[in-house]
Amino acid sequence: MQYLLMLYANEAGWSNMNEGPAGARNAAYTAYTEALEKGRVWKGSNRLQPINSATTVRVTDGKSQVLDGPTSTPRSNSAATI
Repeated sequence: MQYLLMLYANEAGWSNMNEGPAGARNAAYTAYTEALEKGRVWKGSNRLQPINSATTVRVTDGKSQVLDGPTSTPRSNSAATI
């Protein structure tokens, strides 16, 4: 069985973070990644593209509709998959 961990964050918040919290965040991610690798359960990770490059696909009554832009609010953007 495999699992997907999705991280949600305010995209603007990452770049506005000063070095103290940013360093702590990076250290926590690194430690977690190393623990997964050591446990031989790590499969990979990818950072997602910025929200302004998003495309939304909706299916209503069996018809697909492709829209430019996200449907989520900035407070609930998906930042990465692990």
